[in-house]
Amino acid sequence: MINLARICLSTGLLLAAGAAPAQLPNLGSGLPGVAGSALPSVASVGIGNAAGVLGYCVKQKLLASTTNASSVLGRLTGKPNVTTSPGYTAGQTGVLQTGSSNFSLGSIGNSLKTQLCNQVLSRATSFL
Repeated sequence: MINLARICLSTGLLLAAGAAPAQLPNLGSGLPGVAGSALPSVASVGIGNAAGVLGYCVKQKLLASTTNASSVLGRLTGKPNVTTSPGYTAGQTGVLQTGSSNFSLGSIGNSLKTQLCNQVLSRATSFL
């Protein structure tokens, strides 16, 4: 309990000092609701899952430019084996596969979903 108190105190002090939540260190996913819990990295997301999640993001209107995202999505889904991959199917339901773990976009608020969708769009573009 002392560690939790220290984490809460540290987080509060950093926020009071003007640190934005995104600038806070990752304090661990074991503490739900603690500011500073980092979004997962999209660096290891495969092409199929990136396409699936991008489709989810477009359908949910989570990106500012759906025209660009739709263009990237169309080009990705035209590649062989993308739409038949398990990662694509998972992505369409809002599940990001980050190598060894899965992350549900349904578990976060819309502003964080938008941030993650923008990162996925960038990752998806790298496959073109």
